[in-house]
Amino acid sequence: MTHPIDSAFLVCLKLIEFLLVTTLVATSSSDEKLARAKTLGADETINYSTKSNWERDVR
Repeated sequence: MTHPIDSAFLVCLKLIEFLLVTTLVATSSSDEKLARAKTLGADETINYSTKSNWERDVR
């Protein structure tokens, strides 16, 4: 069963790919959500609740 958040993420991912973004970084405070984002196509994931100054890594 697909959760609505998975479908929304997949649509966003395809839109980003269409716009020729080369790297997709997903951020969340949940490792479970980050793992799901990775399986849906995120290039990188960052848990912002455990990674200080994560904004610098995204740039």
